[in-house]
Amino acid sequence: MYIFLIVLSGIFMLYFLAAGSYARFNCSFIWFWPLLSLALFILGIGIKSDCFLYVPVPFKVLFLGVIFTFITYFVYIEIQIIIHMLKPYPADLDGIIVLGARVKKTKITRTLKKRLICALDAGKINSTALIVVSGGMGPGEEITEAKAMKDFLTENGIDAYRILMEDNSYNTYENLVNSKKILYTGKKLMKIGICTSNFHIYRALKIAKLAGIEDCYGISAGSVRILLPNYMTREFFAILKFNYYRIKEKFKKSRKGGG
Repeated sequence: MYIFLIVLSGIFMLYFLAAGSYARFNCSFIWFWPLLSLALFILGIGIKSDCFLYVPVPFKVLFLGVIFTFITYFVYIEIQIIIHMLKPYPADLDGIIVLGARVKKTKITRTLKKRLICALDAGKINSTALIVVSGGMGPGEEITEAKAMKDFLTENGIDAYRILMEDNSYNTYENLVNSKKILYTGKKLMKIGICTSNFHIYRALKIAKLAGIEDCYGISAGSVRILLPNYMTREFFAILKFNYYRIKEKFKKSRKGGG
């Protein structure tokens, strides 16, 4: 077992060096990998030195149970992420929401460009669909993400009248709530496509339903392959956080209802 853990520790460290070098170590969540590598290395050394022989059996059982549950849930979530990133979207969408990503001053980043290229394809297939470009202006940005996206789409053949700007949001939930208000003008139910990075589709659709967009579909934009394991792992923890707050809110509502 300890050899397996040491080898796994080395693999994760090599991944950190490869992905980190590619992203110049300026990538969210990238420092998770050396921490995981160190934890596995210490665990492997602990097993090798027989430290765990002195741990009471109930604690061993509890520890192994927690690890098994965590890994099982992790695998389940990652499978859901993969399934949702591969699902096709219909050709009769009423609207397309393009979720924003960081802009460097006025220049779109690689992540945002991939989403926009995907939105172009979806916009051509769904030729009558309105397109909402959603994103405000954050640190280091001189224009809103929505403005940068609209400029790109119009420059690449999408008619300006089809593009609606939502430029007051700063997270995915706000993106979707505000975009819904723009799109849902009269119709009670619309078929909506949500264009975002492939690893983000599963969580984006969960948030969309929370925001009241019932009939929604993922439009999966590609991502940098070497960074995909990093982003998919980060999504697992983001979904854990999302589920925690959902349960917390339901508990609060049930207590109010019971009181």
